[in-house]
Amino acid sequence: MNRNSSEQTTLFNFSPVLGIPKIFPDIVPGKVPISVQFISPGLNIKKEDEQSIIQIAKKTTINFCGFRMEKVEEKNTKRRDMLFNIAFYIPGEIEEVDSNIVIQNSRLVVERFIGLLSFSFGVRLFVRHIEPTTVNSDGFKKLIMPASGRAQNEIYLELTDLGNVVPDGDTFAALYWLRRGLDERDPVETFSSLMVCLQIMARRLAQGQPQFATCPKCKKRYIVQKTTITSKMRELVNKLGGNPGVFEKLWEARSSIVAHGDKPVTADVLIDLTQLKFEAIKLAYKSIKLELGIPLEGKPHPHSSLFVTDALMYND
Repeated sequence: MNRNSSEQTTLFNFSPVLGIPKIFPDIVPGKVPISVQFISPGLNIKKEDEQSIIQIAKKTTINFCGFRMEKVEEKNTKRRDMLFNIAFYIPGEIEEVDSNIVIQNSRLVVERFIGLLSFSFGVRLFVRHIEPTTVNSDGFKKLIMPASGRAQNEIYLELTDLGNVVPDGDTFAALYWLRRGLDERDPVETFSSLMVCLQIMARRLAQGQPQFATCPKCKKRYIVQKTTITSKMRELVNKLGGNPGVFEKLWEARSSIVAHGDKPVTADVLIDLTQLKFEAIKLAYKSIKLELGIPLEGKPHPHSSLFVTDALMYND
């Protein structure tokens, strides 16, 4: 196994932070078994929600083969966290797999899982201590990555069943940005993330209108551009029942502040962005529900805590 340390990883016989994984895939020729453990700090999940969360875990990879979760306690603060464990395979031979391939696939599975969970709960969830374990001819090996993410206070949330539709790559990309938009912090950053999410879904759910030009000689109209992201975004907002004028406000803010930077970020702009962020969150949720076949007015919804944000509180 390649021991490349370019990502500041360490590979060694078991001396783990999170302990030996409780679930691990069977050894199968042509497949590399991986069991990734990770912690979501401060998250409390009811035992009766476990089956629904297993269904969410199954959506993260076609090579899923096991899931486990348990409550753990942070030693210093006594805060209760959730420890998750997902077991899966990637194609390849055990003796030849690169450690960075194991890390990249583990990160992808974790990001997909925590993105779907954040969408279901309506708040941004965080992850710390992602620890993939694999195996080679010498036995089990654990890849330890530096702890990442930030802590969060203990939260008690209501899980929503997300149905049976498995998101594709585009939808998972939208969930990636939605999770970063589900934050009470910097309104510029969260608004930017939500607009990326909406643009991904607009390309998927809207047809858009072609742009025409007229030939000065024959006066015939011809298509100069099949569709634009602007027309797709306008169509998506209308399809989702956006408030009158909300598209123009969202797109102007996106263009002048986020895309081109030709509008100064003042206190008034931050307050406006915070209000627009609420509209963008609601539209982002509806677009993903539409893709997943969930009723637009049904659950899940963004958590109520997101709508009491102080626009200037977290600006450094």
